Amino acid sequence: MESDLFTIDDSSFETLRNLMYRETGVSLSDAKRPLVCSRLARRLKTLKLKDYSAYIDYLKGSDTKQSELQNLVNCLTTNKTDFFRERHHFDFLRDVVFPELQNKARRNSSRKLRIWSSACSQGDEPYSIAMTVMEHLSAYRSWDVQVLASDVNTEVLETAKAGIYPANKVDPLEESWKRKYLLRGKGSQADQIQIRPEVKQLISFRNINLMKAWPMDEEFDVIFCRNVIIYFDRETQTRLLQRLAERLTGDGYLILGHSENSPWLMKYFEPMGNTIFKRRLGNGNRKPRPGSAVSGNSNVRPHAVKETRTIKPVVAKHRQNVVRPQRVAFQQRPLGQHHLIAGQTCVLDSPGLISTILGSCVAVCLYDPDAKIGGMNHFMLPAKSDDSAASARYGVHAMELLITSLMKHGADRRKFQAKAFGGANLLSSVCKMSQVGRRNVEFIREFLELEGFPLVSSKLGGECPLRVLFQPHDGRVFVETLKNSNKLIAHENRFEAKTQLEAGRPNEVVLFTT
Repeated sequence: MESDLFTIDDSSFETLRNLMYRETGVSLSDAKRPLVCSRLARRLKTLKLKDYSAYIDYLKGSDTKQSELQNLVNCLTTNKTDFFRERHHFDFLRDVVFPELQNKARRNSSRKLRIWSSACSQGDEPYSIAMTVMEHLSAYRSWDVQVLASDVNTEVLETAKAGIYPANKVDPLEESWKRKYLLRGKGSQADQIQIRPEVKQLISFRNINLMKAWPMDEEFDVIFCRNVIIYFDRETQTRLLQRLAERLTGDGYLILGHSENSPWLMKYFEPMGNTIFKRRLGNGNRKPRPGSAVSGNSNVRPHAVKETRTIKPVVAKHRQNVVRPQRVAFQQRPLGQHHLIAGQTCVLDSPGLISTILGSCVAVCLYDPDAKIGGMNHFMLPAKSDDSAASARYGVHAMELLITSLMKHGADRRKFQAKAFGGANLLSSVCKMSQVGRRNVEFIREFLELEGFPLVSSKLGGECPLRVLFQPHDGRVFVETLKNSNKLIAHENRFEAKTQLEAGRPNEVVLFTT
């Protein structure tokens, strides 16, 4: 049986070749026979099949959920990738794309950046893009930045989502970038690194087949489609290039691999050098029909079930566009509850409750009233002086995580409304932490004003701790003033001591795996 696994008859090879072409657009030449056998032999062993004819029968008859078809695609797609491969492409983002968008933002106040890594493989490319954004797009935190990373291969997508790699894989990165954007492994994981959460937050990973209907209806400023079209025949290349042009903004860019320079590119794109192409005006402007070839959309949220609530809602009294919630009693809660501690963020797109207890810390509730999506964070300090150790315990990073998480769930940044709580002065005036509440309040008011998010409700400052309950699906907040603050004071004193200790020594990063 062993020898049969490395020999494939003409009929079986032709069937598998046609199947791969139909599913992915990849054209397998006769020279690929040994590669097909070597990569699929493991699947035949796993399924205990004697030859490729039996494997094809299995695909046609037993693979009702098409899970083996996906395994076939995973085995026969190529996934060569590196961080900052063809670095001039990332220099182009820095030197051309970002300045153009910043100039445009000055004219129309639109701070929006969309980049698609359409064959992201194990994630090296989209993470390189995200790091470039964080390093070179000035004030990127005030921008609506989304990087879509997709691949037809589900196995490499799982690696990309995890963001854990051998340490030597990031050798192309400068040491300062490694400190800012990576976590170092310790102990048994000393030879590994992990991408920091704040880098991941800019990226959405999706399983997308370039040959089928695309589940998103959005225009991109830049599309990376590197080392993809070389595997396609002319007809498939032409069709794909037209579809990519349709998904670019009027002055968007397509970036291909170093060996890709198809002559029929010129119909839709103007060459800029280094396999970078700008969309030609008047071409590729036919909008695709949203979901035209999608029989069902798994991303559509079901209608929320109306629930009976036993909590009396806050009656708001308006004053200068800021509402101070009244004190309410916390009663039995029929909805699922998520409790936050410092450094945590939670976003819900269905009925639920998010709660936290605050002293000098601040919690911000952001929600989109139309999409009925909302979330809350809990941070302890406005920012850390050493930005290389970004943490959601600090306001600037906690707000970034909350905003990007909401948008990933489908919320519209332009419709965000904010409610903010906490920032109390629990400690004596001789203690440094006594100023933390005031600094947190100043930070969040300034941040929300800068971002243009209306602060529709707040209870900030004072001298008492608060218990806050947020219903993201309808934006309602319930607040209870707590009398006993001893535990919170002790906790904040410990955090202050820890912060001072960390400030006096080099940053030491621990790799957390799931």
